[in-house]
Amino acid sequence: MMPGILNQLGAESLSSLNKLASTVASAADSNKQTTAEVNVTVASAADSNKQTTADVNDDVTVASAADSNKQTTAEVNVTVASAADSNRQTTAEVNVTVASTADSNRQTTAGVNDDVTVASAADSNKQTTADVNADDDDVPELVENFDEASKDVNV
Repeated sequence: MMPGILNQLGAESLSSLNKLASTVASAADSNKQTTAEVNVTVASAADSNKQTTADVNDDVTVASAADSNKQTTAEVNVTVASAADSNRQTTAEVNVTVASTADSNRQTTAGVNDDVTVASAADSNKQTTADVNADDDDVPELVENFDEASKDVNV
């Protein structure tokens, strides 16, 4: 499907990311404004002194190194912002990082962090803090010698 290093990510993962990007892009209608950004970066190091970075665009350009100890990292960032009206803003961010090393002890790690933040403007008539009753006359004062204080109480 895709040349080089992206084959290591798996067709299913790339298909899921493509579906997510197309869903985000098609979410706009006349009442909502939607912004979607998809950034894919693939970096592979030929040795400890050399690092190569390639941006993956529609043409899926990938840079790779010809060393058996190379390390590959792919990052996908998707940001979605939509405003239903002037008082509400919703932001969702999905960060996917896939790292793999291509040596005899091959190891692949995938992490997915979903951070969803929803912010809405508070109504000017809505109370946002709770009232605190500062009247604490019902609470007796604490004394260091409890035995002596209890002798003074008339029962």
